[in-house]
Amino acid sequence: IFHILHNKSKSLTLNKYPEPLKTYELSYNLFGKGIINFNHKTIKTYADTIVYRPRGIKNANYMGKARELPSENIIIFFQTESDMPKDAFSFDGRKPPNLRSLFIKADKLWNSGNPINPNNDVYYRCMSILYQIMAEISALFANQTRKYSKLNNAIEFIEKNFNNQNMNSNIGELAEMGNLSYSHFKRLFITQFGIPPKKYIINMRMEYALMLLRNHQMTISQIAEMCGYENVYYFSNACKNYFGYPPTKMK
Repeated sequence: IFHILHNKSKSLTLNKYPEPLKTYELSYNLFGKGIINFNHKTIKTYADTIVYRPRGIKNANYMGKARELPSENIIIFFQTESDMPKDAFSFDGRKPPNLRSLFIKADKLWNSGNPINPNNDVYYRCMSILYQIMAEISALFANQTRKYSKLNNAIEFIEKNFNNQNMNSNIGELAEMGNLSYSHFKRLFITQFGIPPKKYIINMRMEYALMLLRNHQMTISQIAEMCGYENVYYFSNACKNYFGYPPTKMK
């Protein structure tokens, strides 16, 4: 464990994290509502939502903001050599019901002394609590992985072809890759990623566009085409909707 933070928000905030996370993060939302964008995924948080965020993901476009105030959460920053999931995810912290109390216990213990340099007794007790939390989460994540395994082929296809101009017209084929009806596929997708497949593809295109725009060596038209837009007008609108600025303001 590197740190345990008890975060309280009393004003509307938008936090952007341009660099890859240096540690793994587990947060428990005690109350209030928020929204997190991380690596193409949109996660909405409510009371008793647990969110996991991995470290070291480049260009993850990590942004978080409170959308109902006041809001309050506990975040555990930690490192591990274990094989951890490579993407962010969230789930209901009320299942099992002891997770909320474990986060609160770890927070009170860690911050009872010097949170920058806790003594050994505090540190090892908090590590013990983290192991309990991880054991519960591991079981929940295993069940979640089985549930959403039918999305794997579609996600792999999207990651390889998101900037193909025919991607939107072929969206129905994604469901067939998991032997699902499109309505069932879309429901699973939204539950897993917080957004429908088309929005997920747009997010990937926009993050790719941002990387190309920072390069300063290509025209807007060239970048639009490389991102899967045959029309610069549609590309510009997509950028304004996603970033709040047209591409000409981002070069």
